[in-house]
Amino acid sequence: MSTLRLLLVEDDPTDARLVHELLRECRWEFEVVHAGRLETALELAGTESLDAVLLDLTLPDSSGVDTVRRASTAMPGLPIVVLASEVEDEVARRAIGEGAQDYLIKGTLEPS
Repeated sequence: MSTLRLLLVEDDPTDARLVHELLRECRWEFEVVHAGRLETALELAGTESLDAVLLDLTLPDSSGVDTVRRASTAMPGLPIVVLASEVEDEVARRAIGEGAQDYLIKGTLEPS
């Protein structure tokens, strides 16, 4: 089984740690590249070989659906899973319309 390389874009250290812990409990192997800002993530995407992006919607330098739009434009073809703090159906639909493949609520993340 090969290792999947994920770009985790999350500015909250507690949430980032939770994602790392949950990924360690999965049966797949992951290598996580972490960025706390969207600009840093976009720079990393240009230099790193990645399989997918876990993207927080609220970052110090970007927020909401604009975050997804900027990420999907800069990383075409790279699957993006949005991480959000609360359920908002309209935001979820708009995020997927802007290029996200899925939408997960942080408080409900559990290992598979």
